[in-house]
Amino acid sequence: METAINLTPSFDSILTKCPLCQSGKIDYYDTDYTGIKIYECSSCANKFMNPQYSDEHLNSLYSNYIDSEEITGSDINLEKAHIDSHQLHFKAIEKEIKPGKVLAFGCGNGKEIQVALSRGWQVEGYDVDPTCILELRNRYEITFYSDDFFTLDIPSESYDCIYLDQVLEHLKIE
Repeated sequence: METAINLTPSFDSILTKCPLCQSGKIDYYDTDYTGIKIYECSSCANKFMNPQYSDEHLNSLYSNYIDSEEITGSDINLEKAHIDSHQLHFKAIEKEIKPGKVLAFGCGNGKEIQVALSRGWQVEGYDVDPTCILELRNRYEITFYSDDFFTLDIPSESYDCIYLDQVLEHLKIE
């Protein structure tokens, strides 16, 4: 029996300080198309949703974030679009640095891993969704992480490149 996903969002308390710089100089900036209010910090120019989603809502959302077509690659057009996008990104990165060790942060469907490996990178992956990581471990013989990122025992300066694509907008800063 599958667990139902609660798509009705729940929120934390309204923030009174910028989650990035802790300044109290925050003001309403805009409302997105779903009705989420965006605030801006006049000290650091950070824009953030306020209030932010609760941890419970995020856990429910991300426990089933990637659908099976995206993981299995059964949608050929979507798979090609992802691969082409990552090829362009790595080509741009390689104008600055030669292939070395990369952490694919938020590796989801694994297409960036596929591309990086094909281009000669040594790859490790991280994703918040342990289901994705289980599937990717079956596909690739590389190191994967899926836990609270801030508690992982990764030595500093472990990577030549940290690759994030479609990740930053999902992070909750506390």
